[in-house]
Amino acid sequence: MNLRRAAIFISAALAAAVLAYAQTTLPNGLTQLGNVVMMQPIPDGSTDTGYTADRERRPSPVHTLSAADHDIYSRAMDAADRGDWLGAKGIASQGHDATATRIITWRYLLDKNSGASFAEIDNFLKNNPNWPLRDTLLSRAETAMDPTMTPQAIIAWYGTRTPLTGLGMVRLGDALIAAGRMDAGRAMVQR
Repeated sequence: MNLRRAAIFISAALAAAVLAYAQTTLPNGLTQLGNVVMMQPIPDGSTDTGYTADRERRPSPVHTLSAADHDIYSRAMDAADRGDWLGAKGIASQGHDATATRIITWRYLLDKNSGASFAEIDNFLKNNPNWPLRDTLLSRAETAMDPTMTPQAIIAWYGTRTPLTGLGMVRLGDALIAAGRMDAGRAMVQR
């Protein structure tokens, strides 16, 4: 029994020693009251703490619009929601934010009923290679492709890419046949 009491007493003494050591090794600026560790009060601005808010300012990675641009692009989005692309693009052109203007253009190009030309879609794809819904834009370009486009231009536009639409496969197949690549053209049309 005495051995058990001695073990408990030694354990309690060790715990107290560890606690006392922990209380004395708090980082600067922290105090401990019982089991609660607290931050010391921050001094008034009259004393120099070495911290200056101006030195800590960094440009924000978050892109924000001015109030005027927010209003402009909100109205442009409303016009786009109604399918009024002439109005949406006209309103967006009054704004001063290139990204917001590109979003309106992107929505215009994605809409099947917008009347966007192949050249507009192709230009956007070239200038914005990492924008979302790229395959949808490519499909839109295939359906908006000018029927008078030369076979060489069609083949060059597709490059090594496979068409995404049935119409695109037929147009590329016809272009390949017109360029003398009969087997590849027939295989593309028959897909």
